[in-house]
Amino acid sequence: MNVSPNPSIAEAIGSAFEWWKEAGLTNAMDDTAQPWITDEEEPTEQKRPVRVKKKKPAETPVMLGGDSANWPDSLEAFQKWWAAPDSIADGGTYPRIAPSGSARAPLMIIVPEPESEDSDFLLSGPQGRLIDNMLLSMQLTRENVYLTAALPCHMPFADWDDLNKRGLGRILAYHISLAQPERLLLLGRIVPPLIGHDPAQSNTFSYSSEFQDTAISCLAGRSPELLLKQPKLRARLWNQWLDWTGDDPP
Repeated sequence: MNVSPNPSIAEAIGSAFEWWKEAGLTNAMDDTAQPWITDEEEPTEQKRPVRVKKKKPAETPVMLGGDSANWPDSLEAFQKWWAAPDSIADGGTYPRIAPSGSARAPLMIIVPEPESEDSDFLLSGPQGRLIDNMLLSMQLTRENVYLTAALPCHMPFADWDDLNKRGLGRILAYHISLAQPERLLLLGRIVPPLIGHDPAQSNTFSYSSEFQDTAISCLAGRSPELLLKQPKLRARLWNQWLDWTGDDPP
């Protein structure tokens, strides 16, 4: 039997390398930890400049009524302008209703908006009948009071904050200064803030406001819509009226 001579150390090492090479190992393995992170800075890609988007300036709201310098300077002319198709606000299909009454009336009543059924005159529906009954108890009539609404037309779901920002309050204040009433009855929580007073911030229901340097006594109550639904609110308003005017109950 032929016996192969023992391979030399060099041959043994070479055979081992060939075996690992055929097994797919092409790199030397070492148990010693290798430094993966070096102190040398790797070259970085050149970053593209970041474009900073400029903020668009806040849009200036379109003011209702346009330039106040062009507003009518008499109450009669203002009433016609108020009822013009494009004067104040868009009420859709609802008609614009002019105020009623004359200047220097003993009482000016302001409600939020006309009733939905109004066409020929302001407050021609159930809210109007309530106002007429109130006036009867106050020993007044529509003929000797000034009656108007903060809006010239019925506007369902009106955004009162937006309307005020767009100048509805300044128009209403101008309207009051032209009418020059002795007293103001403001029916509806949205009405007093339009002319610079918020009853929710105080416990007072009556106060005095100035319109073109003329002080006018004001009484704030709930809207005709709520007064119709809640008798307690009607009773409260009546008692406030008596305190405000100093009248005794009839």
